[in-house]
Amino acid sequence: MKKARVGVWGGAGYTGGELLRLLSAHPAASVSAVASRSHAGKPVTAAHPHLRALAGLTFQEELDPAGLDVLFLAGGHGEAMERLPALLNKAGKGLKVVDLSADFRLKDAA
Repeated sequence: MKKARVGVWGGAGYTGGELLRLLSAHPAASVSAVASRSHAGKPVTAAHPHLRALAGLTFQEELDPAGLDVLFLAGGHGEAMERLPALLNKAGKGLKVVDLSADFRLKDAA
């Protein structure tokens, strides 16, 4: 079975870390890119030392969705709605996006 190429935007926080933990053990997923503005240039293990399976990955400041099959948005409140249009413009056809924030579920997260 071909593994899905997965990207995580906002991977340095708690939600992103839990998602990366689950994805790193998933037999049908390959984590290809992880973005975090606050950790850009640092290895993923700097924020999540327990994720040794992802030791070769470095946080990017901006995520390029081209070539990804699935993109998870795990940023803070308001960030997904702000960033998604630009990410979709760069993405290839067929990209699946999963937003883990409340940006597209709730009118007012308060």
